Amino acid sequence: MDVAVAIAAQVGDDEFGPAAPANLEANGVSIDLVVRGAEPTGCAFINVEESGENAITVASGADGVLTAAAAAPHEFRPGDILVPQGDHEQGCVIHVAAA
Repeated sequence: MDVAVAIAAQVGDDEFGPAAPANLEANGVSIDLVVRGAEPTGCAFINVEESGENAITVASGADGVLTAAAAAPHEFRPGDILVPQGDHEQGCVIHVAAA
């Protein structure tokens, strides 16, 4: 099945800002909806116990302060699926989806 995948996010103006989207793009993810902000790029650490239970620690950084005004809108086509994360303000998700 041929499926296009994209990410809508904000990265910081730091050394990780270009690296994070470049890694995604190298793995076939469109980064057309990634914008830059003044906050540091966020990161997450996932710890997995031997039992399989996990604990995720998140420092949202630039992505955590992404606003509707800064988000890049996207024109969705019939059949496209939007999977928003709980990290973004609702207005931001609606802005990206409503274009």
